[in-house]
Amino acid sequence: MNSITEKRIALISVHGDPAIEIGKEEAGGQNVYVRNVGEALAQLGWQVDMFTRKVSLEQDSIVEHSHNCRTI
Repeated sequence: MNSITEKRIALISVHGDPAIEIGKEEAGGQNVYVRNVGEALAQLGWQVDMFTRKVSLEQDSIVEHSHNCRTI
């Protein structure tokens, strides 16, 4: 077994998309909150994957917010 333990968290946001541009339709406080929580956990050394639904086909499948924090 590897002596280095990876710290990973999966956040599931069924309503608010953390990757959506604030100010667009369906973008509000929950989106900002979920993204801020994910980025704060990443700064503490966690690999954070935030899962949500796609609002449109034009959206990227994976959005990197910061080191160790992304929306899928």
